[in-house]
Amino acid sequence: MSSIIGGAWSTACHLFVQYPFTTACAVVLGVGTYNVLTDEQKAECNKIVAACQTVPTPPPPVVIAPVAPPAPVVVVPAKPAVVDPCADAPVMTTADLFVSTGKPFLWKNPGIDPVRGKAPGPYLAQLKFTPAEQAIFLKKIAEQDGEVINLKKGDVIGLMTSGSGKLKTNTTVAFDPVFRTTGSGDYKNDGRMRIYIHEQHVRLNGDCVLRQMVLLEPFVCQNWSRISDMISPLRRVPDAVTPATKEAK
Repeated sequence: MSSIIGGAWSTACHLFVQYPFTTACAVVLGVGTYNVLTDEQKAECNKIVAACQTVPTPPPPVVIAPVAPPAPVVVVPAKPAVVDPCADAPVMTTADLFVSTGKPFLWKNPGIDPVRGKAPGPYLAQLKFTPAEQAIFLKKIAEQDGEVINLKKGDVIGLMTSGSGKLKTNTTVAFDPVFRTTGSGDYKNDGRMRIYIHEQHVRLNGDCVLRQMVLLEPFVCQNWSRISDMISPLRRVPDAVTPATKEAK
């Protein structure tokens, strides 16, 4: 039998649709197109036609089960931890701060009764620095870790020591400072002064503040002096920000 006979709706099926039965059957069986078909050949072709009329059962549809969408992921931003710069700070009240008080002293003769050449330790104690604060300032003095400024007439430098051990309160510059642009060494009415500052975080009356203690060193006589403590409020900051270095002692 010809190879044109195949499955449902093969080439043979199309021939039976397009041509007369005898012609199509002769072509399918390969016996020529004008021969008289035998009953056996007709029966064979009838089987082919019957097969062509059979509608194949389509395969069952593929059912794809719906996939539930993934649950939305809710990202809750983490709140940054808050750093308290005064967490380990000493607790103080206003009474613990140094305040320069007393009768004003007009500093008219800077070269008289100088401290120059003497160890600063005892004079720092006179200025009411604690032993721990004295140690910090002595280190700063040894390293000259301070800023040099120029005094002006009328400046108030607070509590001032002297070579004889006497203290002058609310000292006010009453001489005319002199500033040399050439040469070196000490000279009369030298207006230069070095400022040393020690900062400390403290909890003052329940508030977190920055306390600044200031030590002054006039070049003209080295009479160590101290002005009133300075206070600045501090705020709690997120830990993403580097907190100021604690130096509470």
